[in-house]
Amino acid sequence: MGREIVKQEAPKESGERSRLWLCKDVLEVLTENRGNSKTEGMKLDYYGEVNCCDDTLEKMMKLRVLIVHNASFSSKGIRLPNTLRLVDWKGYPSTSFPPAGFNPSKIAAFNLTCSSLVLKKPFQVQLLVFFSL
Repeated sequence: MGREIVKQEAPKESGERSRLWLCKDVLEVLTENRGNSKTEGMKLDYYGEVNCCDDTLEKMMKLRVLIVHNASFSSKGIRLPNTLRLVDWKGYPSTSFPPAGFNPSKIAAFNLTCSSLVLKKPFQVQLLVFFSL
């Protein structure tokens, strides 16, 4: 029932919905660079490569939940919004977090299994402080 309510937010334009979970809708938003400030949650479980711009996710200024499984991304410089609270990204495509300015102060959980991420010192310190509480 909840999914139908979300679908009614924008029946024909998936990029205008607050939550995206259908593979075709998520791919449409990512590949056509239709990210906007209405999206709060996104889940992508897709076996294949996704071609998206580096700033597509960053445009989603209210994005709090991001779940990506099995997808590979053509871009390695994907920028994420600071509003994220949960990041579950199996195979995160980069060896570092997005460029300067990425400061997810409200993050509650990271799951970046099977990624080649290497945390740099400033972010390591932030995580140690956060997880030692």
